[in-house]
Amino acid sequence: MLSQELLMDCPFCEKAKVKVRHKPSVISKKRSVTATMGSRYNYHQSKEVYEVLEDCPNCGKTKEEIKKRLIEGKPMDREAVLKRMREMGLDPAKVRL
Repeated sequence: MLSQELLMDCPFCEKAKVKVRHKPSVISKKRSVTATMGSRYNYHQSKEVYEVLEDCPNCGKTKEEIKKRLIEGKPMDREAVLKRMREMGLDPAKVRL
């Protein structure tokens, strides 16, 4: 699949739009045939790629910092984790984070 340019919210300030080129993950299939083994299929999944094209005009974060945050994801705060644990019926005092 071809890459496409998107306008995404800045993962740090979430106020400004940043231009990003996104190439989604793709699964490709390859068939190999031998006389003794018959046919065999191999599958390969490519990685999802983000290429940040500009810095954030609002918070001033660089392209490299924005790309790193897009790959890693946004960390959850401790209160949100404890709330989700209580909703699932777990006791946060007994589970080590």
